[in-house]
Amino acid sequence: MSDRTNITDKRAAILAAAYKVLEARGYASATVDQIAAEAHVAKGSVYNYFHSKQDIFMDLFTEQLASDEADFDRLLVGPGSAVEKMDRYMDLWFTRAEEYKRIGALTLEFWAAAARGTGSGRMNEMFRDAYARWRDRVAAIVAQGVASGQFHPDIAAALAAAFIMAATDGLIVHAIMGLGAPIDDTFLAAIKRGMVLALTGGGAGDDAKETTDE
Repeated sequence: MSDRTNITDKRAAILAAAYKVLEARGYASATVDQIAAEAHVAKGSVYNYFHSKQDIFMDLFTEQLASDEADFDRLLVGPGSAVEKMDRYMDLWFTRAEEYKRIGALTLEFWAAAARGTGSGRMNEMFRDAYARWRDRVAAIVAQGVASGQFHPDIAAALAAAFIMAATDGLIVHAIMGLGAPIDDTFLAAIKRGMVLALTGGGAGDDAKETTDE
């Protein structure tokens, strides 16, 4: 086994251990010592790969984002109408909802801790960049729908994308807080129908009707 493989494996083991510790104890209470113990490595070994607990958390977050973005990009380049792609987008969001709840809870706690301290600038930048990438991807689907006549011609793609993202993010926050309806199959179907109606102006085309009637 090469040195590079050893490095990759140890780093992955530390991140996996960090996820367990952060989820169990929360961001504020978790320590690098606890992460090292969970990973069965010396504390100094953790600092060989990460500068701080904040760096560990940001790497966890960026790896989750990278996985989600790769799946979403495959959705975008695949065949299908805008309605079908939006349907698949919501399916992808639904399958990841539990993971979003876990990482979301940690993110909310991270921001609470950051608000009391310093060093949140890099995290702010990372969130802004990630949001912009996701907005552009969702906006591309909306723009496709407008161009094809499936969605209402007066819809602004960027604004619609911002609204869709705010809605799904808000649902996750509600789930974290234990508010509102549970995110289940019935709820997902209702959200899909509502989204199509909003995007078509209540006059869904045949393709949209076929998707929402399934």
